Amino acid sequence: MNLAELTELLDEAVVRGRSIGLGVGEAAITLDDARRRIGLNENSFVVALVGGTGVGKSSILNALAGTMVSEASVLRPTTEQATAWVGHSSRGDLEPLLDWLDIDRVVEHPDGVLPGVAIVDLPDIDSVVTDHRQLVDKLLPRIDLVIWVVDPEKYDDERLHQYLRSASSGGGGLQVILNKVDQLSEAELSEVIGDLQRRLKLSGFATAEINQVSAATGQGLADFRNSLEQGADAKQVILSKVRSEVRRRMGELASAAGVAAGEASAVGASDTIKVASGDATAAAIDIVDPEGLALQLRNLYMERARIGAGSLLSRIGTLARYVGGHRRRHADPKTYLLNWRRRGDIGRAVNPVRAAYLAITLPLSPDGRAHILSEFEPEEISRSMSEAIDRSVRATARDLEDPPAWLMWILAPLQWIATIGFIFALAWYVLVIFGPGGLSVDSLDLPLLGAVPTPLALLFVSALLSFLVGGLARLLAAWSSRRRGRILKATLRRELTSALDAEAFVPLRSIEENRAGLAILARRAFAD
Repeated sequence: MNLAELTELLDEAVVRGRSIGLGVGEAAITLDDARRRIGLNENSFVVALVGGTGVGKSSILNALAGTMVSEASVLRPTTEQATAWVGHSSRGDLEPLLDWLDIDRVVEHPDGVLPGVAIVDLPDIDSVVTDHRQLVDKLLPRIDLVIWVVDPEKYDDERLHQYLRSASSGGGGLQVILNKVDQLSEAELSEVIGDLQRRLKLSGFATAEINQVSAATGQGLADFRNSLEQGADAKQVILSKVRSEVRRRMGELASAAGVAAGEASAVGASDTIKVASGDATAAAIDIVDPEGLALQLRNLYMERARIGAGSLLSRIGTLARYVGGHRRRHADPKTYLLNWRRRGDIGRAVNPVRAAYLAITLPLSPDGRAHILSEFEPEEISRSMSEAIDRSVRATARDLEDPPAWLMWILAPLQWIATIGFIFALAWYVLVIFGPGGLSVDSLDLPLLGAVPTPLALLFVSALLSFLVGGLARLLAAWSSRRRGRILKATLRRELTSALDAEAFVPLRSIEENRAGLAILARRAFAD
């Protein structure tokens, strides 16, 4: 993976981290430094000698150079400013890099030693002068290769190791110089080396190389200079530095997001959202009451069937119910649907959303969790969910239909024929009974019944036809209402699920997506 690809990984991680409220300031600074460094000379690099007071950083640099590069003194602190030691012919190539580091003091050495490499002597990190520590803090993240200088007295200083852990990226890009080895016996040196390796391992630098030197006698300096020259592949040094920094920041962001750095494991929010979405939708559907809507629809269809194709008695009963307000209360599905707020509190649907926010943000860093939860306003969620339900019920209400028109076209004329026949037969029969005598009435011979007066037979037949037509109208109305009710309930459930999911759970899905994305980016960053 090249430098550009590494910075792209961190760039995307910063975007994802910022979207879920994570603190990305340090990662953004690292990203900016990496891009600036890539834009500078890739054939040269900067090595920094870093350590505490009195460990001999300046003496080592002077011994390497064979001349006075950085002043050494018994007074502490000695190094007041960063000093760069560079080859004469490399000065021009290194100038932009040194300008970026804001290093003004440059000492040249003859060509032939470490071409393209600038060795910088930094002030002591435990200096009593505050400006010295601030200068080291500013420069160290931009240094390509850190050489940590210790001596037999300070190698075990916890303050120095703590600073090393906080200021360096861990893993690669670190070398250690144990200075003043001439002051130790062979047994003492072996013991110090073993203890130093243990401390470095605890600090996260198990692969750090330890160089044993003495600035006073020159012991080990030639080997150290040779190791620098052999490893002076600028691009590899820079790549190692950028990779280490990207990994460190990527690990921090992944940890803040609650995912394991280097693992693209599922973050586990999908099931939480799925359950919460189902619970919220179920609560909203329960409030809207599709079953009650289906009953209202059935009553409406039955009322329309009685009016259009019901018997005379059915129409009279329907009129009475209308006057009494029965239809307004029990056969008005559109009004019933739009008045869903009267049947429950939207808080029942908001509670699962709140629970999902709490569960999903739990693994985040405190800052990230606070950021997400600060944007969760129950009142706003209630309002948006209410609007989503309103849109759903309005869309469903537009689909409400009267009973099929063909039903009335076929049954209504039959019912009118039956009604007219019944009224005519009833009037005829009354006239025969209560009218003037002498009216002749024909009879019809019916099986089992024998001779039946025609008015009575007509009355019976018309009443039977009216009953059958009305019954058929009610059956068809009931069938149509059940079928339409099932469709409306499915439509309402689909509309509510889609609307609530969009209003309440899109932010949570975004958190899940970005957390999973950070896990994948971390895995890619740690893959090489």
